[in-house]
Amino acid sequence: MHRSRTGFTIMELLVAMAVASTLLGMVYAVYIRAAKVYRAQGMQLEMQQRARFALDHLRRDVSNAGFNASVNYAIDPNRCPGLGGVSEARALTIAATPVDQSVILPSINKNLASTTFTLFGDFAGKGRIFYTKAIVGSSVIVSDDPIPDPADPLKTLTFEQQVSEAEWNQMFGAGQKRRVLRILDKNQYEILMPVAAADYGTRTITVDGSPPQMTGTQGCGIQGFGEGLQVNSAMFVQYRVGITNPDIGATALIRQEVDIDGNLVDGTQLIVADNVVELSAYDWAFDESLDLRSPSAFTYHPTTDAQLLLKLGTLGSQVHNARYVTLAVSVRGMEEEPDLAQIERIPNRMIRTYEINNNLAGTARVMTATAKVELSNLALRGVRP
Repeated sequence: MHRSRTGFTIMELLVAMAVASTLLGMVYAVYIRAAKVYRAQGMQLEMQQRARFALDHLRRDVSNAGFNASVNYAIDPNRCPGLGGVSEARALTIAATPVDQSVILPSINKNLASTTFTLFGDFAGKGRIFYTKAIVGSSVIVSDDPIPDPADPLKTLTFEQQVSEAEWNQMFGAGQKRRVLRILDKNQYEILMPVAAADYGTRTITVDGSPPQMTGTQGCGIQGFGEGLQVNSAMFVQYRVGITNPDIGATALIRQEVDIDGNLVDGTQLIVADNVVELSAYDWAFDESLDLRSPSAFTYHPTTDAQLLLKLGTLGSQVHNARYVTLAVSVRGMEEEPDLAQIERIPNRMIRTYEINNNLAGTARVMTATAKVELSNLALRGVRP
C-alpha cells in the first residue's frame, strides 16, 4: 500500500520566494516613496505655519508703528521741545542686518540680505490713555479717579480695576530709559520724555528732565499744575533675523526692545519663530505730495536700495511719507533633505534652499510668505515739516 505525498518542490519554493520578494520590494518602494511625500508635506506645512505666525506678529507691530506716538519727532510741527526730552524718534527705521549675524555658512547661502526693522509706538500700553492730576518738575502724577465701566455704564472702575500693577510696570516701570512718556498739552502739542521711574502706589511717573512750560515766548508746554493732560507709554522695538545657535545652524526671527539711545536691552529678546532665514521688504510706496492728494507724487522702491535707505535708514528723514510696504519672511525646513540639491539664490528672487550643515548630504527647503502692510498711522498723522 502506497501513501500519496503532497507538497512543493525546491523549484516551486524558489519561484514563490522570488515572486514574494519582488512584491515585497515593490510594496516597500511604494511605502518609502509615500513616506517621503508625507514627510515633505509635513515639513511644508510646518514651514508655512512658522512663516505665517512670524509674518502676522511682524505685520501687527509694523502697522501699529507710530500709534499714540510721533511719526517723525525731529520735524513734527506738533512737537513741543523739552529739557532733557527725546530729540529724535521715528515710527520706522530700517537697516541692513549684518550677514555674519544672520546667515549660517554665508559662502554657500549666498545673496541673503535681511532687513532690520526698528519701530516706535505704543507697544506696551496697547492704546491705554491716562490723564494727569498734576505735573511738578519731573514728576507726572496720574489721576486715579474712577471711570465708567464700558460693560456697564451704571458702574465705575477703580484705578486698580483699570490697570494692574504688573501692567503699570510694563508700561512705565521698565527703567533703563526703555520707555517714553508722551504728553499732549492743552493745545495738542506733543512732548516726549524718557521715563526714569514709575511708582504704582503713588501713581507717579518720573521723567528724565522737566517737561517744557508754556511761557510768553513759547506757545506750547505745561500750563499751571498740568492737570487733565493726556499721557501714554511709547517704546522702541526691533525685529531682525539672528543666529541663535551656530553649532546646529539655528536662526530665528527675534523681537527685542531698544532703549532711547538705540541700544538693545538685555533680557528682552523674544524668539518669534525659529528657522527664519531672511526678513525682507519690498515695493515700498511713498507719498511725497505736499497736499497728500496727488497720486502722481507716489514713488516706489521695489527693493531695499540705497535711495530707500536714505529715506528710512538711521539718518533718513522721510519715514512720514511711507504709505505701504510688502513684508517677506523666509523659513527653512527643520532638516536637510538628502535628495535635494543646493540652489544658489539669485539676488532679489525667492530663496529655494538653505544649507544647514555642509557635512551632511542634501540641503533644507525654504518657503516664503508675504503680506502687504498699510502704514496707516503714518498716513493719518500727515506730517509735513
